[in-house]
Amino acid sequence: MVRELIILGRLRRNGFFYLKNTVTKCWGLPYIYGGCGQKRTRVGVSKNGSFIYNTTDIKSGAFLLIFMFGSAYHDVYLFDSFQY
Repeated sequence: MVRELIILGRLRRNGFFYLKNTVTKCWGLPYIYGGCGQKRTRVGVSKNGSFIYNTTDIKSGAFLLIFMFGSAYHDVYLFDSFQY
C-alpha cells in the first residue's frame, strides 16, 4: 500500500514552512461596519531538533472607522520527538 500526502506551502529563510491554508473571512463592510479575520499555520524544526507547530488567529474591524477593535492569538506547540 502506497500512501502519499501532498502539502502545499513555502519554505522561508527563518526555517518555517508556511502552509497554504491561510483562511481569510470578512463580514459586513470591513472597517465601516464589520471586519476581517485571518488564520495561519506554519511548522518548523528548532535548532535542537524539536518540532514546532505554530498557529495564528487575527481579527480586526471597526464601526464607521471610529470604534476600532482587534485581537490576535498566537499558539505555539513544541514537540521534543517526532516520529512518522
